[in-house]
Amino acid sequence: MSHMKKLFLIITLLIAVLIFIFWQEIKRARSIVTNTTAEPLVSVASYPIPITTTTPLRGNPGAPLTLVAFIDLSDNPSKTLYKLLAKFVDANPADARLVFFDLPERTIFSGDHTAPQVAAGCAKEQNKFWQFTDVAATLAGSPNEAALMNIAQNLKLDVASWQRCLLAGKAESAVALGVSLANQLGVTKPPALFVNNKRINLNEKADLEKFFTNLITK
Repeated sequence: MSHMKKLFLIITLLIAVLIFIFWQEIKRARSIVTNTTAEPLVSVASYPIPITTTTPLRGNPGAPLTLVAFIDLSDNPSKTLYKLLAKFVDANPADARLVFFDLPERTIFSGDHTAPQVAAGCAKEQNKFWQFTDVAATLAGSPNEAALMNIAQNLKLDVASWQRCLLAGKAESAVALGVSLANQLGVTKPPALFVNNKRINLNEKADLEKFFTNLITK
């Protein structure tokens, strides 16, 4: 047998072996069954969430149902969730309460969403936090300085005092507290929702209003 024929035979055998090995790997991969566990709507774990006298609270302070929301007032999904929660609590003021924590995004892609949160915090000094957030949640996108000023004027805030609060950074500590707490709870992106200290999977397309109603009617 010539040298060339031997070389051709060796190459052919190598290719056959490689094809055999490749086919065996394909069969092995096909036989692997991946067991995926769907994340439940309500977490099994319970999360301690401190609520102080300075934490914005809407509804009955002693209500059996506590809805804790981490909200970015520049984020449309956050605003959608906020409006749903506020509407539910207003309709069931004796049975539910809404607790609001700030979680503005700050990335190179989304920009800094802190301004509306701080503006609402300064409105809180004049006991109009919820009125301010209600209006801010109806605006598309991130409210700019003019839009925030318009809210303040329409709510008849003491605008001079409100602006001094903004410049002094008085409300920024509350924003930082919300972000810090979110990080401790493993929340990295708004919105986030906890119901009676159980985290809700917002990726699950559930009827939250019906879910809340079932909780207060049990």
